[in-house]
Amino acid sequence: WLQKCITLVSRAGVYARWQSPADFPVYQHYSEYETELVRTDLFGRIKLSLQGAESGIQTFRARNGVAPNYVHGNDSSHMVFTILEAAARGIDSLAMIHDDFGTHAADTEELFDIIRLTFVRMYYDRDWLMAWKKEMERLDDTIELPDPPKQGDLDLLQVLDSKYFFG
Repeated sequence: WLQKCITLVSRAGVYARWQSPADFPVYQHYSEYETELVRTDLFGRIKLSLQGAESGIQTFRARNGVAPNYVHGNDSSHMVFTILEAAARGIDSLAMIHDDFGTHAADTEELFDIIRLTFVRMYYDRDWLMAWKKEMERLDDTIELPDPPKQGDLDLLQVLDSKYFFG
């Protein structure tokens, strides 16, 4: 669905941009450029490809990038919310790499609780895909996107009791 939508956005001549759940801007700026091939025999044969002016949007790269960029934006937002909640609870020793969180052994159980809690807070009763769709449509009056897939019936509150939710 994301790839289908971003194709429509790109064909409208618009670079995608949106706000992550933590309100950070996400820019997807995959441009095509005019190129000029320069051949020289100075100090041996050399071929150089020079990048010229921007000539459009690389729809292929936009399509390939949108799902990972969307997921990374959401994962990093979850990380931000986890860090803020941990700090509010006095946990100040954290090790974060992408979507992997760590702390001292004494704070591990509380950090796991915080990870689950912030995940539920972030996704409970929120349709981030619909919010993304609306942001894309606001970029240009000509953009009209299909509705996102319907959400399933997972009871997100079960995450709070899931021992192995995050590993």
